[in-house]
Amino acid sequence: MPLGGEEFLCVLPQTKADDAIVLAKQIQQDLLRHPVHINEQSFTLFVSVGVSEISHSDSIDSAIKQADENLYLAKTSGKNKVCGV
Repeated sequence: MPLGGEEFLCVLPQTKADDAIVLAKQIQQDLLRHPVHINEQSFTLFVSVGVSEISHSDSIDSAIKQADENLYLAKTSGKNKVCGV
């Protein structure tokens, strides 16, 4: 399954969705606290995250599809959000 522009996939082996959500929210907070400075301008970075968890009965493609759907939900519900199972 191809990813869209400005999207990337992060695989966290042996990590439950709840823990991945906590990590994503920590990353969001770190980005807010540490703006990027280029020349004399400051940029605050925002991130929308879709999380899914793969079980033994799931395929990798179905887990990626679920994460992508959750990402779309995060983007459409106000951006800079984390959505997951």
